[in-house]
Amino acid sequence: MGFNPMEMMQIAGKLKDFNERHPRVIPFFKETSNKFSTGSVVELKLTDTDNKEYVTNIRLTDEDIELIRTVMNMK
Repeated sequence: MGFNPMEMMQIAGKLKDFNERHPRVIPFFKETSNKFSTGSVVELKLTDTDNKEYVTNIRLTDEDIELIRTVMNMK
């Protein structure tokens, strides 16, 4: 898989737009990413428009942590 600068620019733009719509998410990850360690658990919860809840979690690996930190450091 090759590196495509145009795709990276699009992703960066979408992250910027996401941050403008949801201003607490990226600061949350920036604040907590230094607390991540192998085996840490991140829980995700979705409440749909019918008020039904869905919950899952992931146990972080070194690769997961590296990816999250890379995304958080994108300008």
